[in-house]
Amino acid sequence: MRPDILLPALWVHWSWLSPPRPARDERALREASVQLIRAYPHLVTQHVPSLLIPRGRPAFARFCRLVAATAAGNQVRRRVSPQDRRQLVAHIGGGFLDQLQLRLPQGFDADDTIDLSDRFGLTAQGLARVRRAQHQRGLDAWWSMRLPRALSEASHAFLALDCLHARACVASALGLWRSRC
Repeated sequence: MRPDILLPALWVHWSWLSPPRPARDERALREASVQLIRAYPHLVTQHVPSLLIPRGRPAFARFCRLVAATAAGNQVRRRVSPQDRRQLVAHIGGGFLDQLQLRLPQGFDADDTIDLSDRFGLTAQGLARVRRAQHQRGLDAWWSMRLPRALSEASHAFLALDCLHARACVASALGLWRSRC
């Protein structure tokens, strides 16, 4: 799957537009795409290979939360109260939570402490890890613009992450995601 380079407004969340509103028809879609290309010319100049990460916005947001929960593997395994479990099931899904609690991702020496009850924060931290893992390929801008602008801006606080750890979190979350399909 690839983002649409010719019509980036199909890929980018409408909150990145000025004024921020969804494009409802073909003309608005073309105008929004031109506006995005003018504001962010790197969207057109980057080579975009096919992407393995879930593409739909709700699926991608859930995947980001799964990446963040993967980064906090020990915390998810040890310290999940019944109330936290209900919230995590709502945030990442029951099957994914069961899989995370059964196994610790390989190669994780340290465990990140994450507020598992904060859906927005969980998504922002996961997005930061996805962006960090995709940074060398030049795809972090595409992924940051897939979700609302507020989430992308919140993820900037976590971009000082270790690149190898971010890749390990994304790879582990991708393994869990594919095992579900």
